[in-house]
Amino acid sequence: MPWVADGVTDRESIALEGVGSIASTDTDLANMVANLPWFSDGITEDERWAIDALNNIADKDAYLANMVANLLWFSDGITEDEGWAIGALNNIADTDTDLANMVANLPWFSDGITEDERWAISNISDIAIKDADLANMVANLLWFSDGITEDERWTLGALKNIAIKDADLANMVANLPWSSDGITEDERWVIGALNNIADTDTDLANMVANLPWFSDGITEDERWAISNISDIAIKDADLANMVANLLWFTDGITEEDRWAISNISDIAIKDADLANMVANLLWFTDGITEEDRWALDALKNIAAKDAELAKTTASLPRFADGVTEEELRGLSALGGIIHADAELANMVTNLPWFTDGVTEEELRIINTLRRIASIDRDLASQLAASVNNQSRDLDSNTLDALSHIAARGDGALGRLTSQSWYADGLNDEESALVVVLGGLISNSPNLYDELLQNHFIQTRMVSLNLARDVNIYVIQNSPFPSYENLPRLIKESALIIEDFMGVPFPTTDIILHVVVGSIYG
Repeated sequence: MPWVADGVTDRESIALEGVGSIASTDTDLANMVANLPWFSDGITEDERWAIDALNNIADKDAYLANMVANLLWFSDGITEDEGWAIGALNNIADTDTDLANMVANLPWFSDGITEDERWAISNISDIAIKDADLANMVANLLWFSDGITEDERWTLGALKNIAIKDADLANMVANLPWSSDGITEDERWVIGALNNIADTDTDLANMVANLPWFSDGITEDERWAISNISDIAIKDADLANMVANLLWFTDGITEEDRWAISNISDIAIKDADLANMVANLLWFTDGITEEDRWALDALKNIAAKDAELAKTTASLPRFADGVTEEELRGLSALGGIIHADAELANMVTNLPWFTDGVTEEELRIINTLRRIASIDRDLASQLAASVNNQSRDLDSNTLDALSHIAARGDGALGRLTSQSWYADGLNDEESALVVVLGGLISNSPNLYDELLQNHFIQTRMVSLNLARDVNIYVIQNSPFPSYENLPRLIKESALIIEDFMGVPFPTTDIILHVVVGSIYG
């Protein structure tokens, strides 16, 4: 052979030794191998390993070795996958020649070896070393014999790893109805996650595998729940055990449960102490509602930017006693703020009214600060520092107006903040003026600029029969005539409305803007 005549390499020497060893067992087989086209034109690394494995198989079972050597894919050249498959088949024969013969006689084995099939045989080989009965049971499953899919290949790998740690657990999983009748994507990922849990805590893996909802089939929600328990276990095994032993986890996984576990997992990766703090709250342990799920999502988003701020938020009494819809929206808005400005988010959480519960009005303020922060971070910080300790309608409406003005662009915000009356801090009258300006910026930009420079305000606090104290502001772009008393007329109108409706006037601040001059229509 040319490659013998021009000098034998180590690889070729090992191949010759392999053929020589085969000859001592079966000369016909050795002759057949030596006469293959790929043998005469030079030995590759894959061919060397194939000959070596075939030699070892022949020592144990000459019939099996002949059968393999006569396969079409063996005679036409050895690929990497085929070389590994023959090596794995040899390892199976070391433990159980009957099992090796069964695998070698499968239709998909004889028609060529794919990557998935190579790994399937390799994993059956490793399972056989740990538990021959388990290997035989799996190899005789219909989904194994009719061809190996990617999901089945990865399942065999996970099952192999589980068997190394806990053979009884591997047998239990392999004998589940849903495991034995074919492997879906969800089932593949669940067995993989169970293997990861077993890496950390075999007792926890056994507990999960013995849950009633685990044995009756895997839903998408259950798949993700187990996968996230696996992620938590890697970070904090005690936390994973605590969550997995909660009643709402053991009695079946809902969509809310699945997302709650996912969020706790993400929080634990960021800060295990924070995850433990939240997981021990009563509303987390007694069942997950939709509000609970989204509260955890908001807290996760906050923790991703600032774990200490998330801890501060989670330790608030109003967070610990259950999350209302308004509080949930407040948390979500806070999560939006922190992505724009972490310092601003800390300022918001330190506002007195944020710590004791968020009202609808306060929620408006938080959301407006979030919108302003996305446009002008410095302005948002200034406003957060100046928000009244007891939020009022006027505060939130003023912030809304500033949000509209900031979003307008065209220098509108700068023209406002450069005014001396704005720069030295807003009193109540000036806050009411900003509310008016916010309404003008889109519809009457010319009037906006005039009112910045020239404005006249009448104000009065009046007492209504039902609403009690109400602030009245009348704003116009020219001086008020001495005979005109618009606040009195507004008070009389409000009294009539209260008397007619029988309910308190619905705001503590009444603002009337009067435009003087036909030029503005």
